[in-house]
Formats: sequence, C-alpha cells, structure tokens
Amino acid sequence: VIENQNLLQRLKAEKFDVGIAEPASICGLGIFEVANIPASIAAWSLAHSEVLSKVIGEPNILSYVPGGFTGSGDRMSMKERLLNFVDFIHTQILFKRLFEKEMASFRRKFGPHFKNWEKWNAILDKRNHSVLISFGSLAKAMYMPDKYKETLLRIFESMPDTTFIMKYEEKETLLNDSWLPQNALLADPRLTVFVTHAGLGSTTELAHQGKPAILIPLFGDQPRNAGMLAKHGGCIVLSKFDLEDPRKLADSLLAIFNVPRYPRSAKRLSEMLLSQPVSAKELVLRHCEFAARFGRLVNLDPYGRQLSFAQYYLIDIALIIVSALTGVTYIIWKLCRIKCTGAPHYWRPSTLE
Repeated sequence: VIENQNLLQRLKAEKFDVGIAEPASICGLGIFEVANIPASIAAWSLAHSEVLSKVIGEPNILSYVPGGFTGSGDRMSMKERLLNFVDFIHTQILFKRLFEKEMASFRRKFGPHFKNWEKWNAILDKRNHSVLISFGSLAKAMYMPDKYKETLLRIFESMPDTTFIMKYEEKETLLNDSWLPQNALLADPRLTVFVTHAGLGSTTELAHQGKPAILIPLFGDQPRNAGMLAKHGGCIVLSKFDLEDPRKLADSLLAIFNVPRYPRSAKRLSEMLLSQPVSAKELVLRHCEFAARFGRLVNLDPYGRQLSFAQYYLIDIALIIVSALTGVTYIIWKLCRIKCTGAPHYWRPSTLE
C-alpha cells in the first residue's frame, strides 16, 4: 500500500479528519501518518490486552488482572499467576516482533466479499431446530482432525429434526458454505443455537442478539471470551478436545433445546446491552467528533513514559525512606544504649593531703 502512490495521493486529497484502524496491526495507523490524517482511533476487536495497556500507559497488574489470551479470572492460584506472567512476557515479545516487521512494509488486508444470503430463509424453515456452526476465519473447519469431523457427522445423523448449518471452506456438500451471513442468522428467531469458537466478534454478536450458544475456544483470547460470556448463563463451554466424544456435544445441544434458562439468560444479556444509557454507535460517533475537533491531545500523553525505571517505580523514593528510617533507628538505638548503661565514668587519681 505504501508503494501505491496514487492511493496515497487520493487519501491525502480527501483530507480526512479522523482515521479508525485495528491496532493488532500497525498498518492502518502507519497509513494515517503517511496520508497526513491528524487524528486516529484504535478500535481493538479482541479482549482488552496487555499489549494495548502498555501503549496507552495503563499498568498491568498481573496478580489479579488476567492476560488477554488466558482463560483465568481475577482470582488466580499460584500456578495461574505464573502462567499469566509467562503469557504476558510471550505476548510482549510476539507483538514487538510483529510491529517491528510491519514497520518496514505496511500491508492492509480487506474482508471477504459478501454474498446473497436470501437462500437461508428457506433453510431456517425446514425443521424445528436450527444450529449454526462456525469456527471463525483463522481456524478453518476443513483442517480440523478427522476424529472431530466424524463426531460432527454422527451428531448430524442423530438429530434428524435439526438443521445444521456449518461454515466449511471446501465445496458445499450438505448445508455448509465458506461464507455465512452470521449476524443476520443470529438475529433470526428460527436459529436455536450457535456453536462457535468464541472469538470476540462472534461473542459480541451473540451477546447483542441474545442467542444461546455452545462455545468451543481454540486459542488466543477465546478461552477468556468464553468464560466472560458463560458468566451470564446463556451458553455452555466445552473444550476442543471434547469433540472426540459425540455425547458431550449432543448433550449440550439437548440441554439448550430443553432448558429454558439458557435462552432466557441470553435474552436478558441482550436487553441489558441494548438498553445501555449510551449506545456503542453513539459512543463511537462522539469520540470521532471529539478527535476530529481537537486532534492529538498532548495533555493525555502520560508523562510516566518519560521517567526512568527508578523514578517510575519510586525506587529512588523508597531508598530515601529506607535511608531515613535506618538513620532514625540508629540514633534511637544509640540514645537507648546510653540511657540504659548510664553516663560514661572516667577514673581520676586520688589526691594526697
């Protein structure tokens, strides 16, 4: 993109006030700099990460704040805190290498073209229950272990009154496709359950659409996303290794079909999100207008990043306090010693009369 001078000239000519980009990659932010866009907004589509915290000056309290790619909660055992620390170091190294590589050559990726999804209307009318299965765009279902595929096929065969719609990247064989109108399907009341990998995009859509789900996290931030949504009671979380046992997934589907609390809890969460005092759309628009009006806010640049290691963690202050306490303690000890032993006695020779 950087080499496309025509595109860069067009971006400059538009004189955009604000740019919005995904900070998981610095490509968009780099383009904003090249195109002289004065203000930018970073829209992170994952769980809040320690990578972002470092950039904006937030402290990373590893003792009770779980990392963006862990499945721990705020109450962690010693083992979980150790894993949280290891994950923090690994994430910092990973993104540092990624950002350094991208600084040399900016690349921008575009989303897939959307297809016509009207055919899904007839599919949803076929049976009493409809189940949507999608494991996202990174982990392709066509590459899953054959054992897991056999599990899914056995479940499909065991539930003839249920329509299974699966995102699958090879040529269509049953009711599967490489592209699905996911959000539109989730909004349809005829869809009963969503089986997903718990990516934050899918998790957010689930929460807003009020659809019960079976979450099977695969990697990254997905275990944390699954735990976050499961806390509200509208879904069931399974391990990806549970796909070796058809009974576990089948029992989970039947539980959501027959237990009212799952759809009820999912619907309640949706109503809570949709009833927020300030909607997400309005919040983004307000921040865009604010950024366009005031540009870069120097007063929000934390001075802490200018401090030395000793200054940032108050090591110099701690040394002063320790030195002062040591001095006071020593003086008190000397006074107490003199008081306890009495005044020093000096020998004087007697005089003869």
